[in-house]
Amino acid sequence: MHKFHIGQTVRYNASFGRGGPSGFYKIIKQMPSETEDRQYRIKSAGEAHERVVNESQLSHD
Repeated sequence: MHKFHIGQTVRYNASFGRGGPSGFYKIIKQMPSETEDRQYRIKSAGEAHERVVNESQLSHD
């Protein structure tokens, strides 16, 4: 079961040197995952593209 919901604002904690800037993003889609670390498609208001990230990289705002 996913921890975060579509439309929810979350804080993205980027890994060092990859994954783009940390900050606040909106959950766009819950992605299917075969591991316990669920995946999401997220989008920042300041960027034109979306990112796919792991649940472990997200926290509540």
